[in-house]
Amino acid sequence: MGCFFGEEVSTDLHDLIVSLPSLPKTEQYIKLLEVLYQLSLVKEKDRLVLSSSNMRQSTKESPERIDTVLRYISDNYFSKMNLSDVADVACMTTNSFCRFFKKTTNKSFTQFLNEIRIRNASRILIQQKTPISEVCYSVGFNSITNFNKQFKLLVGSTPKKFREDIL
Repeated sequence: MGCFFGEEVSTDLHDLIVSLPSLPKTEQYIKLLEVLYQLSLVKEKDRLVLSSSNMRQSTKESPERIDTVLRYISDNYFSKMNLSDVADVACMTTNSFCRFFKKTTNKSFTQFLNEIRIRNASRILIQQKTPISEVCYSVGFNSITNFNKQFKLLVGSTPKKFREDIL
């Protein structure tokens, strides 16, 4: 999982984090635990989840089926994926799959897929200097316009502004 903590948190912990390499090993571990503890105290509203690799939801009804579907999405989110393909993976009709998926995840398939793609795009935008248009296509969007729209909808800013604010 990746998280973004605001400037205030970064400023408060900066000196402590920068000092870690110069400390003896035992003190490094203690200070690292202190940093993690301080980050754990940050209120949820003051941090932004950038990416998460765990897409699996706990469910009592058909856990194997939803796990198979989520694994398929996780392995293929970057390629062209349509509802009937995923319904076939679940061995269901598209209508039945839509109801099942919504009931299990509380999201439509398209909404869920877009969130996965945008989370991965966020991670790439932070970790690499890849052009935004390339990021768009690498996570499975086939239109930069739609990518920008979905990104702004889910993250609250355009990919360009997001990258500028983070870096």
